[in-house]
Amino acid sequence: MRGAETAIYECISSGDFGSLVKLLRHRRNLKQTELAERSGVSVNTIIGLERGRFNVSEDIMRKLSSALGMDLMFTMQPKR
Repeated sequence: MRGAETAIYECISSGDFGSLVKLLRHRRNLKQTELAERSGVSVNTIIGLERGRFNVSEDIMRKLSSALGMDLMFTMQPKR
C-alpha cells in the first residue's frame, strides 16, 4: 500500500491497543462515530477499547487498523 502506515506493535493488553487506536484516530481527525462507520465496529466498542475497558479480538483489531489505513502486525503474548 502506497502511503499506508505500518505499525509493528506488540499488543500486551487491550488498553495498549485502545491507546493506539485513539492516537491514530486523532491524527486522522476522525470522530469515534466516523471510525465506527468506516470499520463496522460499534461506537460503544471503540469507546470501551479506547478507555481500556474491553478485551479486543483479532477481528476487531484488523477492522480498526484497516479503517485507520495502516497495516497492523501483532503477536498475542500470554501475560506473565
